[in-house]
Amino acid sequence: MNDFIYFDDSDILDEIENESSAIANQFRYVSKYGNFPVYRCYDSKYYPTPNDAYKDQLEAARKARKFIFLEYLTIQESDIFGEMFEVLRDCAKRGVEVRIIFDFFGSMVYLSQKFVRKMKDCKIQ
Repeated sequence: MNDFIYFDDSDILDEIENESSAIANQFRYVSKYGNFPVYRCYDSKYYPTPNDAYKDQLEAARKARKFIFLEYLTIQESDIFGEMFEVLRDCAKRGVEVRIIFDFFGSMVYLSQKFVRKMKDCKIQ
């Protein structure tokens, strides 16, 4: 269990178990050993390109109260991500847990170590 977050996902895992024990086992593994609990999502939306999703991501991030988990293939220091960074920094300041997963190797041409340190200094994991 993580020291900074605890979410009881056992009821969700039990529901998944009723559908498929193989899938439930995978979710249990990720929840237990990866410290990524399973959440319900009743509403999802498909975006064909990252640019299509960006406006909604900014709006959702501004409204976040507990956590923001983002995953990107690459991050580039730019005006566009700069706007997202400002929102994430403000969220982290008010106690929202902010995590970003990105391919460091794919981003290293675009992203400086200084910027990565800046994110860490702002409590963006």
